Amino acid sequence: DDGIVKPRKSRLSDFEGLQVIWTRTARRTIGLILHAEGWLEIRSPTGHSERQATAFLQSRADWIRRAATRSSNCVLVERDRPAPGEQQRFRREVEQLAATFAGCLPGVARSYRIALRSQRSRWGSCSARGIISVNYACSRLPAHLLEYIVAHELCHLVHMNHGNAFHALLNRLLPDGPQRKKELARYRIRQEADGLQP
Repeated sequence: DDGIVKPRKSRLSDFEGLQVIWTRTARRTIGLILHAEGWLEIRSPTGHSERQATAFLQSRADWIRRAATRSSNCVLVERDRPAPGEQQRFRREVEQLAATFAGCLPGVARSYRIALRSQRSRWGSCSARGIISVNYACSRLPAHLLEYIVAHELCHLVHMNHGNAFHALLNRLLPDGPQRKKELARYRIRQEADGLQP
């Protein structure tokens, strides 16, 4: 039992044309998710009332409208952790791509480490310590866009900025990098509007 209370009919069934599903779980905070399929889900702590859920929905009206507008022009992808087997496959794929691109970097090879994360808005990042973080959401992107993200972060091992030298290096690794970047802009990581603890 995962502590989920079965959704029930309520006056929370619709918001400006978007279907709303209200669930109550063992979580401590209330949250709102716009799913890629175009429906809203309110996730409340088990003790929350319908009145509290309705008030939270109304308080997030502006966020809902902005998110719906963005999603109408974009492809939303989930950032949840994949199943264990898929996680292992994804890690191998990222590590193989990183090793390939790292071998093409100029100068003395710099050590790095791959970390898979569920970041809220970033596809990837590179820390000053050489930790290359890749969002689980990238596992749901086309393969050539994952290549672009990994190459982008590996280039930060040489240039910790987005200056001309960085872009020149990235374009050397991926000559069609600008086209891939433009295509990636069509995708967005699904966001959750968070609430406060009860």
